[in-house]
Amino acid sequence: MLLPKTGIIANATDQEFQSYMKAYIKTHFADTLGEDASLLDLPNGLDLVQEQVNDRLAKSGVKPEKKQTAA
Repeated sequence: MLLPKTGIIANATDQEFQSYMKAYIKTHFADTLGEDASLLDLPNGLDLVQEQVNDRLAKSGVKPEKKQTAA
């Protein structure tokens, strides 16, 4: 993903960028995520929401299900 070199993202720390992304997702995708939007409040919220989105896409047939790898 390419990010702009100007604006709020340009000089943001990882924590600031994550906070920005969480707020953006809550603002723009709360209706789509439903209850899953509350996962963003957890420390690993972005990862959890990404997993939920991937699961939904796999169940709808848009994205192949994640293959299990041998341990």
